[in-house]
Amino acid sequence: MPGSALAAPSKGGAANLAMIGEPQTLDPMASTADLVSTIMQHVYEPLYTFDANWNVAPMLAEGMPAISKDGVVYTIPLRKGVKFHNGKEMTSDDVVASLKRWMDMAPRGKAIAKEVKSLEAKGPYTVVITLNRPYAPLLAHFALPSGFAVIMAKDSIANPLTQFVGTGPYVFKERKPDQYVQMVRFDGYSARKEPPSGYAGKREALLDELRFVPVPNANTRVEGMLSGQYQFADLLPVESYSRLEGNAGVKAVLTAPFGFPYLVLNTKQGPLANLQLRQAVEAALNNADMMGAGFGDAKFYTTDSSHYAKNTPFYS
Repeated sequence: MPGSALAAPSKGGAANLAMIGEPQTLDPMASTADLVSTIMQHVYEPLYTFDANWNVAPMLAEGMPAISKDGVVYTIPLRKGVKFHNGKEMTSDDVVASLKRWMDMAPRGKAIAKEVKSLEAKGPYTVVITLNRPYAPLLAHFALPSGFAVIMAKDSIANPLTQFVGTGPYVFKERKPDQYVQMVRFDGYSARKEPPSGYAGKREALLDELRFVPVPNANTRVEGMLSGQYQFADLLPVESYSRLEGNAGVKAVLTAPFGFPYLVLNTKQGPLANLQLRQAVEAALNNADMMGAGFGDAKFYTTDSSHYAKNTPFYS
């Protein structure tokens, strides 16, 4: 389903979270899979993230950076008193080491590395990034959750990771392949003071324990949700929406937009290099029929032909 199902929240206790499968890794820098970032963003946090309106907002940074007039020097202030799960305070050395690892191994990080002239720690709570040229998307790249630019405790950094030491509201405890990834609440968590907004603002760990359970079969996730076996289930089929919505113990959430299905034609070579043939293909297709066949009820889709949906900041 373009959404998820979620039981009514309660304070304390444990939650079994039915995910779409087994994560290929728990290293958020090493994978662009949404599954990995969905799980590990409870353990790790970035310098910057996105609020509910998709504006860049500070997370581990104290505030937005000071940017030089020529647009190439970013001076980033760090929050003080933020503790890692090992009890050590986060400093600029941890941030620099983490960003260097990200630029060395993450696909997006490697692209950013080409834009970076230098990356330095200036005292314990300031990081200075000097670019080769002005690059406006820098902070957005830090905030994107796939191939995440998370901050790790410097002494835990390795390749591959054997320790998962972040600043997030939950501490990694155990992974049993094909069974669960277990986390427990971090009592030393340093939350931001701003109200929650999207990924930004105050994050509060209400549950004592999280168990992310791989459940590849969507119908099994649905039945487990309805029976109370799971307290959260992700990516459920649209056919299950009415059953979930009608259950008093379950809250069904539609995520809009969930995705952007589109057809890409090769305009450079082959038959479809012919403009008239492409126009014929377009004329032969009925968007409403195709989307209806794939998603059923019209509340699950829109036939807007814009590359991005109206309820995103990218719409034009």
